[in-house]
Amino acid sequence: MIVLFLIVFISMVGFGIILPIFPFYAERVGASPTAITWTMSAFTLGQAVATPIWGRISDAYGRRIVLVLTLIGAALSYVWLAVADDLWSVIGSRVFGGLMAGNIATAFAYVTDITTD
Repeated sequence: MIVLFLIVFISMVGFGIILPIFPFYAERVGASPTAITWTMSAFTLGQAVATPIWGRISDAYGRRIVLVLTLIGAALSYVWLAVADDLWSVIGSRVFGGLMAGNIATAFAYVTDITTD
């Protein structure tokens, strides 16, 4: 259960990880207010698209493999965000991070699989 909590926690951190440093990113890449909005929305859009897809994959291949793969993908998205040097890289890393964070429903499904109550 602790591991599932940590997986969900890491996935949710992905949403807010950029908030403290985003003003610096925006200034460095010259982002307009519209671009800032899209950058902040990109994670949620990726997550909304990926959630049902990861759910279907986890039903077919198992929840554990989906959770492991999406956790690795989330780590890669954080590295991508750290080295992003232009606006499109930042947006791309946010979309990719959101796609990986679609694993939250899979984690919830895993909890229902392993509990008896």
